[in-house]
Amino acid sequence: MVDNRLITRCSVLAASILTVYGAPLAAQESVTVLEEVVVSARKREEGMQTVPVSMAALTATEIDRSFATQLDEIKGIPNVALDQAPGYRNVASFYIRGIGYQDIDLTFEPAVGVVVDGVFLGKANGALLDVFDLESLEVLRGPQGTLYGKNTIGGLINLTTKKPSGEAGGELQATFGNYGRNDYRAALEGAVGERAAARLSLLSNNYDGYARDQNGRDVGGEETLLARGTLVVEASDDLSLTFIGDYLRDRSEASPMNNASVIQGEPFPLFNAMAALGFPADSDGDLNKVRADIYGPFDIDAWGLSMQVDWDLGDYSLTSITGYRDQEEDTNTNVDGEALPLFSLPRTADFNQFYQELRINIAPSDRLDLVAGVNYMRQEHDQNLGFFLDSYLLGINLGAPGDFGTTLDTPQSQTVDTYGLFMQGDYSLTDRLRATLGLRYNKDEKDYTYTETGFADNTFGLLGLSLGSVNGGAPAPRQTRDFSASWNDVTWRAGLDYRLSDEVFLYTSVASGFKAGGFNGRATTFLQVGPYEPEEVLTYEVGVKAEFFERRLRVNTALFWNEYDDLQVEILQDIGGASVTLVENAAGATIGGFEVEATAVLGDFWSLQAGVGYLDAEYNDFYADVFSRGFSVDNTHLDLRRAPKWTLSAGLGYERDFDAGTLFWSGDWSYHSDYETNVQNYSFGTRKSEHLFNASVGYSPLDDKWQLALFVRNITDEVRVSSSNPIPPFSSFNQPTPPRTYGLELTAKF
Repeated sequence: MVDNRLITRCSVLAASILTVYGAPLAAQESVTVLEEVVVSARKREEGMQTVPVSMAALTATEIDRSFATQLDEIKGIPNVALDQAPGYRNVASFYIRGIGYQDIDLTFEPAVGVVVDGVFLGKANGALLDVFDLESLEVLRGPQGTLYGKNTIGGLINLTTKKPSGEAGGELQATFGNYGRNDYRAALEGAVGERAAARLSLLSNNYDGYARDQNGRDVGGEETLLARGTLVVEASDDLSLTFIGDYLRDRSEASPMNNASVIQGEPFPLFNAMAALGFPADSDGDLNKVRADIYGPFDIDAWGLSMQVDWDLGDYSLTSITGYRDQEEDTNTNVDGEALPLFSLPRTADFNQFYQELRINIAPSDRLDLVAGVNYMRQEHDQNLGFFLDSYLLGINLGAPGDFGTTLDTPQSQTVDTYGLFMQGDYSLTDRLRATLGLRYNKDEKDYTYTETGFADNTFGLLGLSLGSVNGGAPAPRQTRDFSASWNDVTWRAGLDYRLSDEVFLYTSVASGFKAGGFNGRATTFLQVGPYEPEEVLTYEVGVKAEFFERRLRVNTALFWNEYDDLQVEILQDIGGASVTLVENAAGATIGGFEVEATAVLGDFWSLQAGVGYLDAEYNDFYADVFSRGFSVDNTHLDLRRAPKWTLSAGLGYERDFDAGTLFWSGDWSYHSDYETNVQNYSFGTRKSEHLFNASVGYSPLDDKWQLALFVRNITDEVRVSSSNPIPPFSSFNQPTPPRTYGLELTAKF
């Protein structure tokens, strides 16, 4: 654990340095206009101001100066919520414009796609990535089904890692902060012969955890190691190859949990046996003061390989992207929020995917730019979802609570084959007016093997027996069955854009997308397996991208309307005394809103950023039994998850070169209004509105050989509910957001 006195002493040293170099000693020339932002969101490089899609883009410098460690710490992007799934620190729960999904089960599909160096990540597991050594981060709002295929109905996160420059050099970085944070990062690069260059990036993240249990023990600590190697080979003037390999070893603890168990009636009925047995919801008001008896394991080993081949043939270019990923997980999550072993979720999983894309970029004439291609992805997984339950929660009452328990599990496996054929073109009708048309054919095939939920140990002498047969009468051995299903879908995009002037770009578009159908990995009997059908969205969008005052001010706006059909709703119910997750295409919704994002340079040294997002999201059809009443009712009065009405942000930055070095300072604020984190809108899962303030200050000499920075995140120490889950009839839990964190970062470059 890092002594806070060390941070204090370093802070005093930093303040002294900044005082010495703070006087304006013959300031150097500075950039006074906004730089062009080049993005690759549409599978080719182009300026963001002429891309007819609502999007945000962060550069490597902006990512570094956010002092975020992983994607869920990137805040302030209008109508975007990058969160963690309940209880699992590496599983993404990403929502864009109110569309997303949150679950750790590998049979379920995400609704916001994540792409890393051209490789599409097929699952939310492992998609909550570290942001170290990134060259850029792009967020695309709205369905991206034409170019990227399934599971992009909310939007897309496009990440590009840093590539070797060919020059010999490197960077070493150490970060020390409160809660025992000590992170170490390194990057080395150089030429390999005359036509190749390599880069090696290493990361070690460690901290004690920001929550405390009943004994004062830290909860939720992190211990991760990450390595990434990149080799770029310029085989000829026209042919380049990029090879990337990465490895992750995570030995962190499970996320801290609070007991939120209740017994309540209408209008939001819920029965939790934990509360009935004398273990009611935490009521001390401190979300980061928890009760716990297990802290893991939370072991993850993952690795990946990718190869990109780019061949420039003059009038057209060919690109091949090949990627393979493998991830193994062994986790146990405490979902009772108590100091006794009452209820936990042990889980093992092994997941791998192969991805291949071939595409052509061609300009057959001066008026037409075309991208077309095919892609294939195979995903395979084996997982075993377990429930450890105390005898009291099963109504057997052996000894005192916590004395006797049993484990139930659900072994399963799945293979998914996904095929895509796509084409999208931009045609210039005039010098200023352009039309866009895109089309994709998608095919999804799933083979699923499911074993009935049953007893995995001999506590009650029921080893190998199915839960359903025990509940229903004569005990019987568990059975295994195979299921298969396939779906075909066509997604498309059509739009017009107009260059009103060199500074003002107008566009309008209509686009469709779909989230794949599948099987229910949380079923306890064959009847609950499914399949369920895909969900679909149709989005209408109008936008303006403009620059003013000789590129000192940039303002991008978008107005949109989503028609969202066949929502896949996971419904947790008490069926025969067992907690059962049913997945149904139970709802439809409409979501309208807008985004406004502005960036400005103020004089020679100041910059300003601001954003506003607004959502009007409501169900227009939601008929289901979401409260375990035993019958379905109209639920259109409920709010969609993670769809805050307002998201606001502002940031002010200062950077100036002096004779003695460069000083930078930044401060930012972000706000979101209340939003729900569970389908039923139970109050223990409401994430209350919050104002988050962050600040940093840093110094580097003019030769940029080293840098010293101080940072603080969540200055006002606001703690809210990050996620939640009701698990009737047993328990409910919620998870806190991080408190105020601060630290010192030292960087050396050579």
